[in-house]
Amino acid sequence: MSLPPLKLRLVSSQNVRKSVTKRWLKAVGEIPDLPLWKSAGQRKHDWLHTLASKAEGYVSAYEELTMDELMQTRRYSVEHVVPRSRIDDISDAESDPNGWVEASRRANSTRSNLPLLLWPDKQIDSKFRDYFKVCEGVVHYVPPPDQRARLARKWLYMHATYPHDIDPPSVAQLMNLNDIIELARSSPISESEQSVSDALRDLLGFGNPLLTDEADSFYEDVDWVALLRS
Repeated sequence: MSLPPLKLRLVSSQNVRKSVTKRWLKAVGEIPDLPLWKSAGQRKHDWLHTLASKAEGYVSAYEELTMDELMQTRRYSVEHVVPRSRIDDISDAESDPNGWVEASRRANSTRSNLPLLLWPDKQIDSKFRDYFKVCEGVVHYVPPPDQRARLARKWLYMHATYPHDIDPPSVAQLMNLNDIIELARSSPISESEQSVSDALRDLLGFGNPLLTDEADSFYEDVDWVALLRS
C-alpha cells in the first residue's frame, strides 16, 4: 500500500515548533559526549565498519559495493552525509555515526564536499550513470537512485538534530525538499539500514527517529521548510 503524497506545511506557532523539536530530541535520545573526529580512532570501526559488516545485504552508498568487497581490498572509509568541512569542528555532529555511511575511499574523495542530489531525477536516472549534475548553478554529486532514500533519512536527521552546526542546504535541495522528504518517507527501509540503526541505538543510546515507529509523525509535524532554511 503506497502512502499518500506528503504536503509540507509551515508551522506558524513558535510554541508548536518548540514542542515538535522537544519531541524530536526526546525521540533521538540523550546524545553522550562524543569523541572529536580526530580522536575517534577505533570507534569509527566499531560504529560503522563492524556494524555494516554484520548487516546482511549492506552496500556502500555510492558504488553499491558489498562490505566483503570493501574490507578485503581495504578500501572502506567513513562517508559523512553532511560533509565534515561543512560542520562546526567542535560539534558532536561530525562524530555522530547516525550521519555516517559506508563508501569506498575513491568514492568518498570523488564526492568531496559537494551537496548530494537526493531527489528522483528522471533526466539523469534514465541514462548512463553520471556522478555529477549542475543544479541551480551548483555542482551536485549524484548517488545511485536506490541509495538516495537512505541518504535522505540521514541528511534530514542531521539537520533536525544539529540545526545550528550544519551548513545550509543548496538552493536545489531546498527547491526539491518536498520530493526529498517524500522519497525518504515512502521508500522501504532495507533490513541492513534498519539493523545498523538499531545496533547503534542499542550501543550508544540514541538514534534516528526516522527509523522508528514514530517516523510518520515527524515527517508530518516537523516544519522542515523553516528548519532547513534557518
